[in-house]
Amino acid sequence: MRRSLLLTTLLPFLCGCFPRDQFWQKPDIGQKYTNLTAAAASAAPVRFISLYAQSQPAFPAALYAFPALERLSLRKTGLLALPAEIGRLPKLLWLDLGENRLQELPASIGDLSALTTLYLSDNRLAALPAEISRLQALRYLNLDRNALTALPPQIAGCRNLVWLRLSENKLAALPQELQGLSNSLQRLYLRGNPLPTNELQKIRRWLPKTQLIF
Repeated sequence: MRRSLLLTTLLPFLCGCFPRDQFWQKPDIGQKYTNLTAAAASAAPVRFISLYAQSQPAFPAALYAFPALERLSLRKTGLLALPAEIGRLPKLLWLDLGENRLQELPASIGDLSALTTLYLSDNRLAALPAEISRLQALRYLNLDRNALTALPPQIAGCRNLVWLRLSENKLAALPQELQGLSNSLQRLYLRGNPLPTNELQKIRRWLPKTQLIF
């Protein structure tokens, strides 16, 4: 019992997630549906759907029938592309698209104006659309383990971004516009990128208050 309590206490610190940073945790928004048929039969508005590890190479069009959806997980579904119609889910707060085969994002990703948390880790993204700047509410963005060679300068438009994860990409430089996030960005993960020393020095100057992890 004592050992279990100790592990619970230390786990956030071992993971690098301190109590003040728990904003990115999954919101508690009621019943989780793991089946679209069951969700469609619900009399109450559906706010939480997880199709984790269910084969969904195409984005399920049936999701558009849930306009109140706030949390959606399509992690590890084999998803190949995100449709332009993604903007038809304007209430999404939390979106997990990790561990898929996405090669690009549609410009309409910027239509998800309520989004605070976006997981895109373990995909095949080589670039981000400039429209990502329209995600004004975004606080947590995870792009670890993709194929990014550059970030669009418009990333600075995500003015409330607190955590940005870019580990294990192909970034040799970051845009100077990133310094526009100097007052909000708390952590920037850069492990496993071919960033030369002079670039890291620039980033330190641009973001003096940000914890850099590389």
